[in-house]
Amino acid sequence: MLPCSKPNSAAIASFAEKSAGDRRQGVLIYKVSAPRLSAYRPEVSTDIKLRGNTPLLYIHLESGTMAAAIAVRPPSTSGLPQPAFTPPTTSWLSGTWHVTHSTLPMWKSKRNVTITYKSLPPSTPCPAQDATNKLDDIVSYQTLSSDKVKTVTGIDTASGKVTGAWDWRGKGMLMIASSHWEVLGYGDLEAGQQWAVTFFAKTLFTPAGIDIYSRTKEGLPEAVLTGITEALASVEHEPVKKLAAEIFEVKRD
Repeated sequence: MLPCSKPNSAAIASFAEKSAGDRRQGVLIYKVSAPRLSAYRPEVSTDIKLRGNTPLLYIHLESGTMAAAIAVRPPSTSGLPQPAFTPPTTSWLSGTWHVTHSTLPMWKSKRNVTITYKSLPPSTPCPAQDATNKLDDIVSYQTLSSDKVKTVTGIDTASGKVTGAWDWRGKGMLMIASSHWEVLGYGDLEAGQQWAVTFFAKTLFTPAGIDIYSRTKEGLPEAVLTGITEALASVEHEPVKKLAAEIFEVKRD
């Protein structure tokens, strides 16, 4: 960690470059010095640099020092070269996520949207997906005008050789429905907070879209949201750039 001190752009850049080379958390790397990130104001300056096809966002703050290298990869469906990427393990991905921001139109009329993943026994050996290639997938939400909680259930199966990518198939009457989704970036913050950015390919019923996940209902620090948006806008893929400009906040009580 860098000490809490007056910002030094050279030190920040050097630290961020070093952090960006550490892929233990995947392609999305996030580190911050004390005091906690929530105490910072993110409006000072940002600087985006490219490492290969991966945009890295450096955030410079006026009080204390934070170096954040936020990188999101282009979706595999873009046809662009993929940067080195260590996908989240299924144990890291498992549990409940709050969808705090999205570009998917269906969430504009919903509130308190959550997605819960749970590891299932693998159908085939799949060490690349943390010893399983299947996840139970439960989406819960309420409409804006009702307190009734509705759910959509399905099964996610690891998508071939594409790391961090899954193919969803609905259960029951939704068995005919399917979709493809990928983790574009993810990371750990302080106090057990985690976040992820997911991309959903276009289907017969929905356009391509992006969701931003938070482990907590309160959502992510503003600096992190800004970093995600700017990193998405820097991906060399026009559909993703367009989606970055369409991100909206999903209502939460």
